[in-house]
Amino acid sequence: MKNRAESYNKLTEELFEEEKKGNLFVIAPRDTFGVGRTEGKWEMLGKLYQEGLDVARERMPELREYLS
Repeated sequence: MKNRAESYNKLTEELFEEEKKGNLFVIAPRDTFGVGRTEGKWEMLGKLYQEGLDVARERMPELREYLS
């Protein structure tokens, strides 16, 4: 538990590095709006969900190109 945040941050960094190399495609919100893993406020969760949808829609042309 102690190193959980460190491990998560390292993994996230590695994922984005692999994306830069062209090995994978990451769709992730640009901002978490302060939402934590135990968030219970529906309005905050909805905001983050909408951000994820917006990013996915914006990146759809890139994803199609990546998959072809």
